[in-house]
Amino acid sequence: MASEVRRGAVRVLTNYTRLLFTVVLGLALTPVLLYGVGTEFYGLWVVIASAVGIGEMFRDIVRLCMNRELSAALHSGDRGEFPRVYSSAFVLSAAAAGLALGVFALLAAFAPLLEIPDDLLGPARFFIACKAASAALWVLLTPTLNMNIVTERMGWHNLWLVLDRASQIAAAGFVFFVAGMAVGGADGPDMGAASRAFVWFGAIAAALSICIACAAAGTVARLHGGLRPRIGLADRATVGSLVRTSAWNAATVTAMNLHTRVDHLIMNLAFGLVGNAVFGVASQLAAYVRMLTVGMTEGLDAVTARFSTTKS
Repeated sequence: MASEVRRGAVRVLTNYTRLLFTVVLGLALTPVLLYGVGTEFYGLWVVIASAVGIGEMFRDIVRLCMNRELSAALHSGDRGEFPRVYSSAFVLSAAAAGLALGVFALLAAFAPLLEIPDDLLGPARFFIACKAASAALWVLLTPTLNMNIVTERMGWHNLWLVLDRASQIAAAGFVFFVAGMAVGGADGPDMGAASRAFVWFGAIAAALSICIACAAAGTVARLHGGLRPRIGLADRATVGSLVRTSAWNAATVTAMNLHTRVDHLIMNLAFGLVGNAVFGVASQLAAYVRMLTVGMTEGLDAVTARFSTTKS
């Protein structure tokens, strides 16, 4: 019992530590972006972040659908069960990564419908492409990255999420302060300079996120020997079970998050980029309050799977 209490305390503590860092980093990023690219490009970032957030929901959907199955297979005592489920999970994650790329491609194609000015469409589509590359890689590597949750190493899990979140402010700091590309938040900034700064911010943030995903997967692979997917071990029944679970999680994640994505798109259509920038600051603060409720539940699915497996 003491061991379970300690595990639960570590899980909750690291979850809330990660959420605290996420809030602090998010609050710090807002004034940095306003200073670096100006109000209009900050509004563009808000509307793009909301749009690509629809594609990034695949990360949550795939992550949630695998935790219980991987944990149950790991603790089943059958040496052949876990490689089969793990390999099947990669089939699903590869398909989900492809679907996510398709969603991002649609977002880039229909960007003009978001009332983005013509001269900003190029930077907007480039930013979407950068986000697509990093998000697809995170989705593809989900079975490996989820092993930190499955084995209840929540400290490692939360560390990599914090580093991924920090990649944005690290990129912004480099572009705006080290490289000196900030427009200074002045009224009527040079749109060409702001555009270049925005593009470089998106590219470096995506590159850092990709590096962090690869480093996280490599670290997990070293901690858990033998984590190599073998597509030949994947079977239709296990993939089908994962797909059915992901369908339920897709409905849940969509219901819980879609309203936080669509509201920025509606505001942009109604009030344009500058008005959306103001709304974006307010809604971001509200989102952080809601986010803090997640700290108690993250990782519980792996715990319940371990209990149900060991007691059966």
